[in-house]
Amino acid sequence: MSPEKHLISGIVLGGVIYAAKENLMAAGLCAAGCVSSDIDHLLEYGIYSIKRKCKPSLKEFLSGQYFVKKGTIVLFLHGYEYALCLRIASVLLGMRNCSGSVYLLSFTGGYASHLIMDLFGNVIGSWGYSFIYRAHMRFREDRLCIKSHLK
Repeated sequence: MSPEKHLISGIVLGGVIYAAKENLMAAGLCAAGCVSSDIDHLLEYGIYSIKRKCKPSLKEFLSGQYFVKKGTIVLFLHGYEYALCLRIASVLLGMRNCSGSVYLLSFTGGYASHLIMDLFGNVIGSWGYSFIYRAHMRFREDRLCIKSHLK
């Protein structure tokens, strides 16, 4: 899923949170949850470029072709497990009447929407968004993707 789609969804979801709760911090954290996990794409592409000693290309980065070329998909910030842990933490904070629970829940909602959008917008199979599963598959692109990124 392209970064701008996550950004747009973050703005929309953040707007919904703001309209419902009139809480700018919660709205901002929801929007941040929609986009922040894509930092791992930049890190993974940077490492790929350094290891291959190749000049970074925006076209290659946005196409995702580097995953096929390197043969792996790590994406350490993408994982159902993280969404579950965030949700459990927000429930536990809520049980203690902690004001931070609303903020964590807002971020978690944004993060979960990011995963859902990726699930339907990318070629990785549904289990591919589990970090544990990706590790079990040794992060191999050919075992995680439904079809190849390259034509």
